[in-house]
Amino acid sequence: MSAMGGMPMPGRWTMSMAWMRMPGQTWPGAAASFFGMWVVMMVATMLPSLVPMLWRYRQAVGRTGETRHELAERLRRMPRHGTIHDAPEALAAYRKALSTSQQEPERRYLERRLPELETT
Repeated sequence: MSAMGGMPMPGRWTMSMAWMRMPGQTWPGAAASFFGMWVVMMVATMLPSLVPMLWRYRQAVGRTGETRHELAERLRRMPRHGTIHDAPEALAAYRKALSTSQQEPERRYLERRLPELETT
């Protein structure tokens, strides 16, 4: 990088010319160029993590003809604590935590969650 040109700045440091406008380029043109490069960079970096998430979401919601109410109901029924087979272990863990908890907010939360786990 030191072989590239730079602009001497006060304090005896050099600013990279990558941050400067090209000769004859206007400020709006420089801003548009920066924005264009930024958009391409964001797509290139975010797409690899976004596509699998969107794919899983698509599989979770099923067919596309569902109404918002049906979709909300389907998402509500999705398991929040792992698989159904984990429910007995979770129930035992919550009961043990409730018996050992000493803080009131923690006890209220556990008491609120226990009925949900007992119904699964």
